[in-house]
This record gives sequence, structure tokens and C-alpha cells, in this order.
Amino acid sequence: MPRNPPTAEARSLHRLQIATGDLDEAANFILAAIRAEKNGATWRDVTHRALLCSAVIYYARPFSPNEHPNPRKRPTGAADTRIDLEPLRLAIPDPVRRKLHRKIIRERNKIVAHAESSYFPVKRMRVILAPRRGPERGVTGFGYSAGRLYPSYDLNAMLRNVRELRNVCVAQSQMLADNVWRQKRLRRAPIQQTVP
Repeated sequence: MPRNPPTAEARSLHRLQIATGDLDEAANFILAAIRAEKNGATWRDVTHRALLCSAVIYYARPFSPNEHPNPRKRPTGAADTRIDLEPLRLAIPDPVRRKLHRKIIRERNKIVAHAESSYFPVKRMRVILAPRRGPERGVTGFGYSAGRLYPSYDLNAMLRNVRELRNVCVAQSQMLADNVWRQKRLRRAPIQQTVP
């Protein structure tokens, strides 16, 4: 496929292929996190947190804007900005897992990839620095104690979501590929003139 697909269908196909790869990566990270949990890893283990954060980022990428929002500022024929799997209830029929999907997208934007202050509470505290001899017995300053919030997910439900979303991407890709191929053939077909 050319780097900058020329038609709307080809741009959508390009984005679906990228999304399929992202969902494959998300599945790999989720499976690795599940294996780590079976070996006793918890959110306290940096490797487990890294796997979970990577899974969330790759899971959410297809649903986040990936190209410039202004079509005039995008390279000619760049892929669509995000995939369209609406209505989501067709892609993920279980309402509990649809809720998980929305939670993952929200927390990717507010906790994992960015740090929205409401999710990272900070407490102001008094700090007494090392005491000194002489008239100054110690220096008082103020510091901040920040708590870290690490998201928690049902990894098996998340993996089922990834697989269902991937299946939808593959089905849509196949349909669009057929349309793009048909259009290409029609453009190349010689024009037949009917003789009266």
C-alpha cells in the first residue's frame, strides 16, 4: 500500500491496518502481564506496571486521534485519524466489557499517558532539614508528597475486548480492501463502446 493512500477507502484501510497491529501489540502486553501475575507479580513490580501501561497505550491508540485534526495540515492522503467502530455495542456486545473499554480509554488519557491532577493527589507537608549548630537550629521548608495511582483492570476481559475489536478491524479491512481492489480494476478496465 502506498505511504499516502489516495482515496477515502484506502485511508480507512490504512488506519484499520495500523489499528490491527496496535491491538496485536496490546494482546502481547496483556498476555505478558497475565503470565507475570501467575508468577506472583503485582502492581508494585515495575515490570508489571510497564506491561500494563504499554497494554493500555496500545489498546487506546486506535481510538485516539493519530493524525493532525485539521485535514489541510495533514500530508496528502494520510491515513484516517482514528478507526470508526461505532456503534461500539456491536463490536463489544457485553455491557460490562464496554464499560471496561471506556475506562481504559479514559484512564489512558488521564493517568497513563498524561497526569491529570485530580488523579494524582498531592499533600503539602513541613520538612525540617538537617539541624545546624549556632543560632539557626534547623531550616524549615515545605515539600510535597505525591501519591501515585496505578490503574487496575480485569486482564482477561481486556484481552477478550482486544480480540473482538481486532476481529472487527480485520473484517472491516477485508471489506474495504475488496472495495479498493474493485475500484482499481474498474479504473484500469478499457472503456467498451457499443456499436449500434
